[in-house]
Amino acid sequence: PDYLQRIEQQKCMVSQDVSYQVFATCCTFYVPLLLILALYWKIYQTARKRIHRRRPRPVDAAVNNNQ
Repeated sequence: PDYLQRIEQQKCMVSQDVSYQVFATCCTFYVPLLLILALYWKIYQTARKRIHRRRPRPVDAAVNNNQ
């Protein structure tokens, strides 16, 4: 194989194969990016639901409960 010759010559070459470059780029950047964005979107939606579920207590009820 070709890589054995490069090892003997002590050459480190980046693969010029376009399909490999696309695969490597997607696996190391775009896939994790999409996962992180999806997780942050779920966190955002959950936080927004919790904020909207909280109903402000009327001021009179809060004062009467403390007496």
